[in-house]
Amino acid sequence: MSFLPSSNREGAPIIEAVDPWDRDVPILDGVVPLESTQAYDMGDVILGVVDDREFFEIMPAYAKNIKIGFGRMNGRTVGIVGNQTKAYDGAYDVMSSKHLRGDVNYAWPTAEVAVISSSREPHGGEFVKIWML
Repeated sequence: MSFLPSSNREGAPIIEAVDPWDRDVPILDGVVPLESTQAYDMGDVILGVVDDREFFEIMPAYAKNIKIGFGRMNGRTVGIVGNQTKAYDGAYDVMSSKHLRGDVNYAWPTAEVAVISSSREPHGGEFVKIWML
């Protein structure tokens, strides 16, 4: 729980990042297949971009087609939502929508939104949404 502030009157803790923000992550070069219909593990993408490969997944057994949790980027806490294409072909269902809605509401009060496309196509594919707390 070191990702979260101890109260609603504090900001999320900022930890000095050990690994450099511009580090080389070779696994990211090939984790997303060239064929857009092939599945890949969004966990590999998330672990490749967060500090020290540390990701706290919220309710990992619930709605397995999305990954939701907390990590750090350059020492700052981020909330991450990723489409897991290895489960149900990446399709969203009612359960994943409920899971997503609850966690977005949890992170929303101080959220800044950035979107990273994991797709090799300019206007398609999956997205990793990152909320800065």
